[in-house]
Amino acid sequence: MVERLSDKLAAVREEFTRMALQSVQDTMNNSAQLLKDSGILDNAKHVGDRAPDFVLKNVQGVPVDSTKLRKAKRLVICFYRGGW
Repeated sequence: MVERLSDKLAAVREEFTRMALQSVQDTMNNSAQLLKDSGILDNAKHVGDRAPDFVLKNVQGVPVDSTKLRKAKRLVICFYRGGW
């Protein structure tokens, strides 16, 4: 059986609630509410939305066109946060 992402997130949330200090939970909850109240979610992409076309360089520095990739097969994009 494949575990759904929503189930995994619920388990993480439950563990956080069980382990984190109440002050930490309050800070996280307040920050999440501030983001919601800011309206930022109104412009966010949602499940089923189509991302804009793009051209980015791959790890070898060669430009890759999302339009061409989408024609060949489904396209999955991963974002990595970092300071590199």
